[in-house]
Amino acid sequence: MSKHYEEKDLEQLLQSMPTVKDNRSKEDLLRSLQGDERMRGQPPKKPKSKLPLWIALAAAVILAILSPSIIANMTGKEQADQKSESEAESYMSETKLKLQEESSDEANKFTMDRALIGKYALYEADLKQFVPFRLGLVSEDALSVPVSILIPKPRVSSDLKTTTPTSLQLYEQYVESIDEESYHFTSYHPYDATFEEQQDILTMRINDIESYSGSSAMSEIFSTTLEQTFYGYKELIMLNNEGKPVEFAQAGVITEPFALNSELNRYAYYTYSYHDHYYVAPSFGAKYSTVEQALDAMREKPNDFYDTVIPEGVTFTLEMDQSRVTVLFDEELDLNDYTLDEAYRLIEGLNLTVNNFGMELQLSNIKQGTWQKFDFRRPLPKAVSANPIRFNDIAE
Repeated sequence: MSKHYEEKDLEQLLQSMPTVKDNRSKEDLLRSLQGDERMRGQPPKKPKSKLPLWIALAAAVILAILSPSIIANMTGKEQADQKSESEAESYMSETKLKLQEESSDEANKFTMDRALIGKYALYEADLKQFVPFRLGLVSEDALSVPVSILIPKPRVSSDLKTTTPTSLQLYEQYVESIDEESYHFTSYHPYDATFEEQQDILTMRINDIESYSGSSAMSEIFSTTLEQTFYGYKELIMLNNEGKPVEFAQAGVITEPFALNSELNRYAYYTYSYHDHYYVAPSFGAKYSTVEQALDAMREKPNDFYDTVIPEGVTFTLEMDQSRVTVLFDEELDLNDYTLDEAYRLIEGLNLTVNNFGMELQLSNIKQGTWQKFDFRRPLPKAVSANPIRFNDIAE
């Protein structure tokens, strides 16, 4: 009985109830008791009528007291499971994010290590971290494409005991490691020759000259790759394996040294699309007498292999100074009108061409005062070579 009820209240409640008389006979009562399931040891059937009000109230009170404990016990395991699952999901989410960040960091490591200036040209700021191994690669189209394979300075220092090696030292140390075919270039290097260097003069003893001079195309590829590979030398003396001047099928005996112009090759740079990669390269190694001639040549597509770096409809005039070339676009150039690659090839193709003549480039009448890492309010930084590629991307 609930403590809210007092004995006196209960007595009054019972006294107020009406007196009930049972007029049934003894025989009727006996038959009634014999028919009651409870007298046969069977559980009573669940009553269908509603519970009396006081029982319902008591049940509600008990339920209110017991519910938190019951619910806690019933849901404790479920809540623990949910917490465990939530913690696992949180851990997985954090791990996934960390892996994504690490993957992104790894994917961007090359650009983070570089000076973040250009894409198709290498700049002097890059030389703080890398030593460029310049190499003329030969495509399946029988064209020479200049690339700059960036080797970390610590490795070069360890391998060659210097961070300022000559291009011959780099060639002899690393050329066997370069997997040209990984970029779909032909297996052209190393040359079938031995080399000697004396200051800015390079001597090359060729074992089988016919493999390089069997046709005019072969001779052209040979001379262009030499020029694009051996940076920093003034000239190259070519001898046969007997130490005598070599003889080319078309040109005859070569008695004069072959000129190596280092970065002053007087090229005009174009777009070369090759196996889903874009490069900037000179068309068949063609040279020009003046920078004006080279820039004028760049206005149009030169042949079926190369395309101009200058987008259709873009025109410009040239202003010449003693050491500077200003390209003044006739209409304001909005770089956002072009893809990132198109804009890079335009800027860096022009820059490489002008720098090839020992001059600096100023671009004028561009909508963006700055773009990426370029500041068009001043001359562009000097491009020292074309098409940077990280060493691990092309090495075996």
